[in-house]
Amino acid sequence: MALSEPARPSVLLVVPPGATTRGMTEALETRGLQVTVEPSLLRAVSRFSARPADLVLIDLALLEKRDLEIIPVLREIRASVRILLGLPEGRRALALRGLERGADGYLLVPFYLEELVEVVLRTLGREPPPAPEAGDALPPRLAARLEDAVNNPLQVLELLAAGGPEAGIDPGEIRAQAQRIQEVVDELGAWVRRRDRPSGRARPERVLREALSALDPAPRVEIAGPLGEVAGEPASLARAFRTLASLPAAAVRAEARGEGRSVRIRFHAPGLFLPAERLPGIFRPFESLIRSPLGLAAATARAILEARGGTVRVVSEPEEGTTVIVDLPVLPPE
Repeated sequence: MALSEPARPSVLLVVPPGATTRGMTEALETRGLQVTVEPSLLRAVSRFSARPADLVLIDLALLEKRDLEIIPVLREIRASVRILLGLPEGRRALALRGLERGADGYLLVPFYLEELVEVVLRTLGREPPPAPEAGDALPPRLAARLEDAVNNPLQVLELLAAGGPEAGIDPGEIRAQAQRIQEVVDELGAWVRRRDRPSGRARPERVLREALSALDPAPRVEIAGPLGEVAGEPASLARAFRTLASLPAAAVRAEARGEGRSVRIRFHAPGLFLPAERLPGIFRPFESLIRSPLGLAAATARAILEARGGTVRVVSEPEEGTTVIVDLPVLPPE
């Protein structure tokens, strides 16, 4: 008797229709997941009752406070279901109540598709850790501290911090937790920069065009002349570029500088102004989840670019908007 194939994990997306939803569906299906989409909360509950999914992702833009009762309802139907919340700007208080009602975590909106896939697979327990190369294994002490520091309760802490003093939260405790996380991530960043020895060469203009074309909406990309080659693999550079374009940047411009010795890439968001006191927190993990639109991935993006000899800085002016400026050294011709 032939053995039947194991059932693929199922995901129910409770999100509005559109190009972004189609991209989400395709990205998850390419990783072996069964995906269904419901734009209506009522229809989502009906579908889940008939055929419970392994994971449900709910866009909070569709919900009001009373609608959060969907979370315990889904758990009554299937106790093992994992529930993620899509958190758009301005809905943090609702997300906090959702986590209190039993949701497993949340995603900041907008997110890039690779981040969605990683979070969904990790939440399902289906993403095996990547096999490290010889000599590059994460130190056990650091790995243990990361596992202890980066977890769902800290998501709740981040949202509580956004509520401010009127929420009755002890600011000192928030600062202590934030400092603890910062120390761990600083140590991780230093370790990454020590271990990351970029190999290979990449053409930044090609990486930019291919990486940013997958964003919805895709920013306008302008390339000023030939740029040469920079150190690193296209995949890691693409991830860093997509993160920085998630301001969201309306325009990206790349140009050669210093007679071709370096490449400058500007990610410009004309409608976004960040006061000077918020700029240092953009690349500060966990703090940036609350105070800036770049999120946790910004620290990783900066580490990737700095490991390749680059620099990353941010300028913001009330009438000009916000610009992330990346300078990367160009490799000598082969």
